Amino acid sequence: MPVFNDILTPLPGTKVLARYGNSYYAGQAAVTEKRTGIGRTIHVGSTFSRENMQSLLDYVEILKPFREYVEAPQTVEIVMRQKEGKRYLFVLNFQPEAVRYILKKEAVHLYTGKKVQGEQMLDKYGTAVYEFRK
Repeated sequence: MPVFNDILTPLPGTKVLARYGNSYYAGQAAVTEKRTGIGRTIHVGSTFSRENMQSLLDYVEILKPFREYVEAPQTVEIVMRQKEGKRYLFVLNFQPEAVRYILKKEAVHLYTGKKVQGEQMLDKYGTAVYEFRK
């Protein structure tokens, strides 16, 4: 963990996901999780480094649902919505240069109506919306 840290005191029913490994904080709770109903709260007692942020994203599987549909650079925003049994994938490029990405499953490009799969190109500041049918 970076410089600024809080020592967390887990309440009953709270799971400790990570502990500090050195200095004054060694062995103390660094990341905790409390599940309530279908939700959960994750408390991180420090600022984020690239490594611990990636570990947290892997743990909560935020990126995992998209991996089976698309492989895109980190500079591209990927959003998925579901309605009436169909999945819609939004690809947003906020960069001043075009980007390439890969659709791993066949989808309908809603701007053109064409079925597409494989390598795609998105213009600078461009967007695309795809429909995946089951």
